[in-house]
Amino acid sequence: MPVPAAVARRPSPQVLDQAADWLVRLTAGDATDADREAWRRWLAADPAHARAWEGIEALTQKFGVVPPRVGLAALDRPQSLARRRALEKLVLLVSVGGAGWFGYRHLAADADGTLLHTGKEAPREVSLADGTRVVLDAGTRLEVAFDATQRLLVLGEGRVLVETATDPAARHRPFVVATRDGRLTALGTRFSVRQCSQGSRLAVYDGAVEIRPRDPAAGVQVLQAGQRTRFDAGSIAPARPVDEQMAAWASGMLFADRMPLDAFVEQLARYRHGWLRCDPAVAGLRISGAFPLDDTDRVLAALADALPVRIDSLTRYWVTVGPR
Repeated sequence: MPVPAAVARRPSPQVLDQAADWLVRLTAGDATDADREAWRRWLAADPAHARAWEGIEALTQKFGVVPPRVGLAALDRPQSLARRRALEKLVLLVSVGGAGWFGYRHLAADADGTLLHTGKEAPREVSLADGTRVVLDAGTRLEVAFDATQRLLVLGEGRVLVETATDPAARHRPFVVATRDGRLTALGTRFSVRQCSQGSRLAVYDGAVEIRPRDPAAGVQVLQAGQRTRFDAGSIAPARPVDEQMAAWASGMLFADRMPLDAFVEQLARYRHGWLRCDPAVAGLRISGAFPLDDTDRVLAALADALPVRIDSLTRYWVTVGPR
């Protein structure tokens, strides 16, 4: 079967990663003439490099993060944390991979919606057109589909934390998150939603959220701040208390309170490329603390310091936590 032209022209994830690295280097504030000359050589070395950089320029123009045509002049250091976060969001869009990134660009150009993907990386934050803040966990696929009647997010997989903003439109549009199991309507709120293999999980931290499973016979339930539940297409489980630490992932942290080591390693593996496993011989050890999700190597080193374990690395992408 012939390869579609759009796919054949798509830069590889490795090239997109290189483009993202160049973006960061050229906007760091200390880029030299030698750096810019090296970037020009990289750009001319392969047509795929130029296509990847064209994508960066399209995204910079859309989000107003950095000037296009980076090579024409030295760039100033980002002037604020908000600007730095915007740059990080742009790098996320570029580096999540060819299919997801080009899909995002295409959907944005068509104005039909926006498709956001995250891979195995620390959670990332985006700001929507209405001012709503959304944090995407690792392994998340989210479609943003705002129109004249509603503000809709479709969660295909993964987990998001949503902090809704007041609709700037003259006609108030409801804010809805759809999962495979039903629809959630935010009632001025901060909440998280996770799409699991069996059902969806909802936790409300501020305000309230209305739950409507796909099957009308399941009824409707409003979950208040401080409550969490799980639901599927045909039922809603009883509400339980929520712990604010359950949202720690959105701040880029993994909190553990006497967590079994195998469960901890399983959580950490979601934010690390390659294969990370826990040897059954140490699975029952307990770990407590707060760990940064953007530096899993450091977390593994901390485990070896705190517990009677060692980190066996066949390669950086094949790691086992085993007995010392």
